[in-house]
Amino acid sequence: MAGDAFPVFRFSTEAIPEGARAAVLREMYASQLARFDFEASGDRPLNLSFAARALPGLAVTSGVTSGLRAQRTRSLLGDADETLFFGATLRGKVEARQRGKDVLMAAGDAVLLSSADAQDTQTSGSVAYLGIQLNRALLAPLVLGLDDAVMRRVPADVGALALFTRYARSLVEEEVALSAGVAQLAVTHLCDLAALALGATRDAAAVAQGRGIRAARLKAMQDDIAANLHGALSLEWLATRQGISPSYVRKLFESEGTSFSDFVLSQRLLRAHRMLSDAAQAHRPIGAIAFEVGFGDLSYFNRAFRRRYGLTPSEVRELARRGH
Repeated sequence: MAGDAFPVFRFSTEAIPEGARAAVLREMYASQLARFDFEASGDRPLNLSFAARALPGLAVTSGVTSGLRAQRTRSLLGDADETLFFGATLRGKVEARQRGKDVLMAAGDAVLLSSADAQDTQTSGSVAYLGIQLNRALLAPLVLGLDDAVMRRVPADVGALALFTRYARSLVEEEVALSAGVAQLAVTHLCDLAALALGATRDAAAVAQGRGIRAARLKAMQDDIAANLHGALSLEWLATRQGISPSYVRKLFESEGTSFSDFVLSQRLLRAHRMLSDAAQAHRPIGAIAFEVGFGDLSYFNRAFRRRYGLTPSEVRELARRGH
């Protein structure tokens, strides 16, 4: 996106001839990420597509692959490489081998890998994955016995892992521009959540609870609200969905200087404004749009809309029709 200092980079092998895909990936990873040798695995053609966003000292990657085997032999190792990769399998199965250990990850599981050691990773069928690549110095103060955490499977039922996955996905799947301050905050939150999933020290866990966990919880709640604006939302409904208490939900929104009801209202008005500004929806009655975003009273919708934007819904639609 224009003006975004931390844009999302997207790549796919679909436009590359099958016979050349391994060589292209090998060259791209060697120059941009890490030294790997790639080859097709099984009877499937090698396919890989991913989205990545580089943040200060950390990169987030989310992708889909099939028929892929990635190896880093000792001859491909760099000198004193301090890079770690904490990756989660979102769909399918991945087998990783490193330091004489084998880890089989099913959907939802994760593992920490070290770029300082040889590695052999194979996928079974179609696999969706997500991970962060970062310098070990970012995690070392947060995780007790960080070296022992390498190649230790983190099962899907670890609560912090689910929060990590959801938070990390939002950074590469949503085309949102990030300021330097927000990008640095995202790095802090990701490290907090990864540390909690891996086994944070007591002090780090206490800090992360008030930092990374809170941010991830709030993001998850905001996403849940945005996906269900058409329904009858309540604080109790959201608390049940997120598996937390209503008082904690209230506290999280208050920490952002708002309330649950104010946030829901602002999201409904924002969605309505976008729909009214969309030429493809110019034929739809304003009442139908208001109903779709969760308003049951058209008069209240009109009042709230004008109070928020200083214009009536009809005026916003007319301005959009004129190209403003």
